Amino acid sequence: MRNKTFWAKALGLYEKGHQCNPNLANSPTYDIVTKDDCLATALLINDGHWMLKNATGTGGVKIKFLSDSKTREFLQGSQCPKKGFFVTKFVSPIWTINGKKFDNRVYLLIASIDPWILYIRYGCY
Repeated sequence: MRNKTFWAKALGLYEKGHQCNPNLANSPTYDIVTKDDCLATALLINDGHWMLKNATGTGGVKIKFLSDSKTREFLQGSQCPKKGFFVTKFVSPIWTINGKKFDNRVYLLIASIDPWILYIRYGCY
C-alpha cells in the first residue's frame, strides 16, 4: 500500500463504524492537501509530538518531528498545504526491536467466510 493517508482514513472509518476504541491500531493522522485541511487540523492538534510525513512512504526519509505548538504554527502558516503530506501523532512508547522501529508488512485478504478463503502475503509492497 503506497498511500498511507488512505489507510489512516479507512482504518478510522472502520473504528468509528464498529465502535472500536479510536487510535488503538493507528495514531491520529490528518491530510494537509488543502488550506482548509491545514486550518481544520490545526484545531485538532493537542499535546504531544507530531510527525510531518510523505503520504507515499519514504522509508523514514524527510520525516519532521514537531511539538504540538510547532505543528499548529506550521499548519496555520504559509508552508501549508503541503501536497502529498500528512501529519500524524507520535505514539510513545514506540515498539522497537534492538532499538529500531519496525513494521510487519503482512497483508491478509479475507475473500469469503463461508467457505473460508484467505490470501496472505508477507514482505514488502
